Amino acid sequence: MSNRIEVRTQIIKVDEALGLVFGWGFICTEDGAPHHDTQDDHISVEEMFKSTAEFMLESRVMDSMHDQVQSGDVVYGMPMSREVAEAFNMELPRDDAGRALEGFMMCVKPHSDAELQKFRDGTYTGFSLEGLAERVPVE
Repeated sequence: MSNRIEVRTQIIKVDEALGLVFGWGFICTEDGAPHHDTQDDHISVEEMFKSTAEFMLESRVMDSMHDQVQSGDVVYGMPMSREVAEAFNMELPRDDAGRALEGFMMCVKPHSDAELQKFRDGTYTGFSLEGLAERVPVE
């Protein structure tokens, strides 16, 4: 079993004026229940805080389809947990189905209009975060 993980999520908004793309980097819970991605992986809220702090301090790089060539930057990142929402006196964001979400919200700025266009026209429908992790079987 590989330790490489890849998490895919949905784009929420493209800001034309600023050339920014907003979306979820990954989702940890839906209505408090663990969210499992297409590889059946789950990232706990606690691990999300650790991994995103490291990512924001050391990387913040966007590439295209994991080609390892920088094509943009992650300019904003915000971990959103129930505790963070409560501290800001707000509710958790909800998806189109009305489920409360915990996870990592992010915003990228593609370096080129051609790359931004892929988000505009639906070629890219979400972010796909890739990394290494230790897989821990959960029963």
